Amino acid sequence: MYSNECIDISEIDTGRLENDLYDYYGTGAFAVSPAMFDKAERVRRMSDEELVRTAVREGFDIRKYTRRS
Repeated sequence: MYSNECIDISEIDTGRLENDLYDYYGTGAFAVSPAMFDKAERVRRMSDEELVRTAVREGFDIRKYTRRS
């Protein structure tokens, strides 16, 4: 995937990525495990780099979050 590629964080819409990652974990809290609420709350405190790393690890397609020129 993107683990070996260099990702320019400035090209990523991290606001949208943060919201989608928060929703992903929040939905999981209802559907899978209440412990995922903690992960959802942690998303709000992540740096941009942590957001991208977490999203890639969770299988998000980072290309969908690239800002268009």
